[in-house]
Amino acid sequence: MASDLRSACRNAEGGRPINPRVYHSADSNKSEIVVVFDTEDTKRAKEFAASPDLKEAMMAAGVLDAPTIYFLESID
Repeated sequence: MASDLRSACRNAEGGRPINPRVYHSADSNKSEIVVVFDTEDTKRAKEFAASPDLKEAMMAAGVLDAPTIYFLESID
């Protein structure tokens, strides 16, 4: 599952995600995952999040529910 999502990130058209990471809970439900990546272009990241490529990769990875997607900015 994680490798399908990483592959979709790597193959994203335009603004490729930088340093994609996939996590799951260390203590509880290991089927819930969090994907985190950096990007230089938030607009393209939003386009990627809405893309058919990501939806296909999620289906291939066995994702059952609609994702919750957040776009965050560092406050450093």
